[in-house]
Amino acid sequence: WLDGMEITQFTYFQQVGGLEVKPVAAEVTYGLERLSSYIQDVDSVYDLEWADGVKYGDIFKEPEYEHSKYSFEESNQEMLLNLFDTFETEAKKQLANGL
Repeated sequence: WLDGMEITQFTYFQQVGGLEVKPVAAEVTYGLERLSSYIQDVDSVYDLEWADGVKYGDIFKEPEYEHSKYSFEESNQEMLLNLFDTFETEAKKQLANGL
């Protein structure tokens, strides 16, 4: 924790995609945007200086909006779930074939 913000996460992976992982894998991740916000003393990730004269928001705000709008308002959830089921079935079939 740094100044009340969680900046690291430690995760154990006992399963991945429903398959047992042996040995158990682990991952340590860092909230780089949170660290950068603290170092640059800004309240919003979008105000981070990404490069000289370029803010994080200049690069990532519009794509984040578009992805969110698609995911929560525009996507056909039923179709996407059907596609997931189709691809999951195919993946299981190929795993059973030893691929």
